[in-house]
Amino acid sequence: MFEDFGEFDTFLELNQAAEGLKEEGDMASLRKLASENGIDEMDTEAYIKGEIPDLSNPMTAALGKLKKEKEEESGNYVTTAIIGYLESICDDIDMALAIRKKGKRVSKVYDKVYKYAKDNQKNHCGVCSDEKAYQMAREYYKGAE
Repeated sequence: MFEDFGEFDTFLELNQAAEGLKEEGDMASLRKLASENGIDEMDTEAYIKGEIPDLSNPMTAALGKLKKEKEEESGNYVTTAIIGYLESICDDIDMALAIRKKGKRVSKVYDKVYKYAKDNQKNHCGVCSDEKAYQMAREYYKGAE
C-alpha cells in the first residue's frame, strides 16, 4: 500500500499531489496516484476533465484508504467486518479525517480486538461482540494513538 507516492495524512495532501501532477500534464502518474489511494476511476477521470474541482474529499479519501486495506486484508473475516463498519460511518467528516490519518490501520484495530477476545475467553473461546469491536475501532481512530 502506498508504494509509489507514499502515504498522505489528509485528503488535502492527496489533492495537492494530484493538482501538481495535473499541472505538469502527467495524467498517467495522476491515475496511478488515485489508484494507489483507492480513488474511484470515474472520480479520477472527472477530476482530469475538470468536472470536479478536487480528486478527493474527506469521505472519498477515507473510503479509498479502506478499499486498499480491504485488498491487503482479504480473507480475514474480522478485519473485513470492521472495514465494512468503518465504511458505513465515513459520512461523519471527523471519522473520515481520522481514518485517513497516516499510520492508522485496520490491522491495528484487529490486534486490539484479538487481545480483548483472548483476555475475555469463555470456555477457551475468545469473546468480543461486534458492538465492542466497533467501539474499539472508533476509539482507535479518534484516539491519540
